[in-house]
Amino acid sequence: MHVLGDIPRLNAKRYPQKKALIMDDRYVTFSQLNEQVNQLAHRLLSLGLGLGDRVGILAYNCIEYVMIYYAVAKCGGIVVPLNFRYKKDELTYAINTSDPKILFFGPDFVSLVENARAGFVSSSHLVAISGEPLESGLTLTNLMKGQPSSELSLVVNPSSPCTILYTSGTTGFPKGVLMSHHAWLNTYTGEIVEGDAHHDDIALVSMPLFHGGGMHVLLQPTLVKGGTAVIMGKGFDPDKFLSVVNRYYITLTLLVPTQLAMLVNYPGSVKYKISTLKKIGSFVKKLKDP
Repeated sequence: MHVLGDIPRLNAKRYPQKKALIMDDRYVTFSQLNEQVNQLAHRLLSLGLGLGDRVGILAYNCIEYVMIYYAVAKCGGIVVPLNFRYKKDELTYAINTSDPKILFFGPDFVSLVENARAGFVSSSHLVAISGEPLESGLTLTNLMKGQPSSELSLVVNPSSPCTILYTSGTTGFPKGVLMSHHAWLNTYTGEIVEGDAHHDDIALVSMPLFHGGGMHVLLQPTLVKGGTAVIMGKGFDPDKFLSVVNRYYITLTLLVPTQLAMLVNYPGSVKYKISTLKKIGSFVKKLKDP
């Protein structure tokens, strides 16, 4: 693998009928995922997306989020995942500093995008991931309709940037951090080795996909190995989390300490069988030396 787009492409050959992404009662196989990625990528090119152009995503976790990520990567574009907690001014700041040519938004963010768009310095194509569009006909489904599912002939440089992740901005304005295909794939290799990831893992992604943890520490390394990622939506509910572990025989997940504490202290956990969950990654803050 040399670029992010190789992940769905190669897995479509290795595990075509294996479930790649699951959310609620929906799923896509690796073959379906790669076909949909290619359909969207062809359309993005026809919209004028070029090498190095930015594409924003403002949405809660969903299967389409991952598909958009790969489609932009195959076009040589740069994905800008936007924090779904942004208010109007914060969204305007991120849009104006990253200047995306296209902004995909989920149905929960129609009002936010509509209110913020007047402050955008440059115009962007506004594409509804689902629900009603803000611009006539610009929905994800309509963009993909009738597009070929063949691989793009475009060659993407592994050293070129593929994401801009914004920092939290706790000590100033958020800063967009560029990462290349090569840098992320090296990161995934480290996560796979240190996390003992396997192709038969079923990972539960409960962290936001705009965050490096959800997308790049858990989901992408799982898919690199040909594992399955089960995606959870907005918020964290211990009962729903454990029911998903029980239903899909989850083997791997990534949680922040607060989520771990909620699970440990949840009295209803005894009703679920979660013995398949063998690997739980987390974040540990290093204490200062005395």
